[in-house]
Amino acid sequence: MTQTVEIQIIAIDRLVRTHKLYFKGTGNREQGTEKCPNSFGDCYIKAEERLRQAMLASDVSVLDELLAPDIIITNHLGQLLTKNDDLAAHESGLFKIDQLTPSEQHISIHKEIAIVSVRMQLSGSYNGRPTNGDFRYTRMWNLSERATWQIVAAHIGMIKKIEFES
Repeated sequence: MTQTVEIQIIAIDRLVRTHKLYFKGTGNREQGTEKCPNSFGDCYIKAEERLRQAMLASDVSVLDELLAPDIIITNHLGQLLTKNDDLAAHESGLFKIDQLTPSEQHISIHKEIAIVSVRMQLSGSYNGRPTNGDFRYTRMWNLSERATWQIVAAHIGMIKKIEFES
């Protein structure tokens, strides 16, 4: 089944011509790094997909590369989590994602920072209990000192349908 993802790039700062921008290639880790495509937006789209695949597979080594050491994560319950908290939940099997399907994505780029908001349909489990729903992930990507893209802040919100009385 082919999934269509609506991607709206709000602003693209063409710093790619003045900076050497790289991101780790997806798939085989032996591929090394790939040069960033023509626009910043393309880099973030690929980085976001690499993150989604790592979350689905609980690939702790890729997650470790993509999450900044001092990342601030706010989960859908309002709790603050660290990088170690997130990696430990994936590594231990405490958090298991079976499906993570994007339905829309918005990217706003400001110099060397990108803010990505993506809506995801998630199904999986946390501590053996089903965790399913429609979520909005907001992430801030930044260029690290090693010239790789890392998430420095993340917020997860659950989308609830609200019925209004007429």
